Amino acid sequence: MTTIGCTLPARRPVVGAAPTTIRRVLERIHAPWLKEVAEMLEPTQHEDAGVWSRWNAIRYLNSTFAERLLRERTALADVPRTLTDSEATTLWALGELLDLLSDHLQHLVGLCQHGAEFTSFTRELRQALEHWCHSTEETLGRVAWDKVPRQSQKLLLRLAQDAAAREACTSDQHPAQEYQSGTC
Repeated sequence: MTTIGCTLPARRPVVGAAPTTIRRVLERIHAPWLKEVAEMLEPTQHEDAGVWSRWNAIRYLNSTFAERLLRERTALADVPRTLTDSEATTLWALGELLDLLSDHLQHLVGLCQHGAEFTSFTRELRQALEHWCHSTEETLGRVAWDKVPRQSQKLLLRLAQDAAAREACTSDQHPAQEYQSGTC
């Protein structure tokens, strides 16, 4: 796999007013999700990281991460799009890349035994997720909230509520500890 590096623009703070566009809701979903993924994978990025820390991260990626990705892609599937061909292609490709990386994890038997390969894989996964979040916020973020289908609104608001609840829960403990203990 080839890693492509770039710097994403800083995220704007989210305030409590009702959304006028879908962007505000996406930012409420993405900021805590990116933080959680980074915190879950961080312990595995050190040379002395053990098999169990990588195994815990794999469990998280196979369950919580994969479920959240599916829920977001489902919620965004029916959002009206007035995208350029390039924007549509980028969103499709990033969504498919995240799905493929997530599915590929299932076939990497023993990955938790190979620190360097695991680090490379998770770096690419995090980068793909960052690009997905940024691209959806930029391209779909301009869609007026009242133009989003009701079912998609419900799914997106649920994701935002879940993200806020997880963020509140993990403020007292590291997400890896929370995941292992099954709290939240």
